[in-house]
Amino acid sequence: MLIDPDVFFMRNIGSMNNTIIHECVHWELHKEFFELEKLYNREAKATVVE
Repeated sequence: MLIDPDVFFMRNIGSMNNTIIHECVHWELHKEFFELEKLYNREAKATVVE
C-alpha cells in the first residue's frame, strides 16, 4: 500500500485515515488467498509488507 502524503491537503485527515483502514481490512480478508495463489501459480508475484 502506498500512501500519498499530499492526500491530506487535497481532502482531509478523516478521508486519509478511512482509506488506510479500508486497505488494511482488504489485506486481512484476502491475505490467505494470495498465499494459496503463490502455491498453485508459479507466476504469481510475492506480496511484500513493509
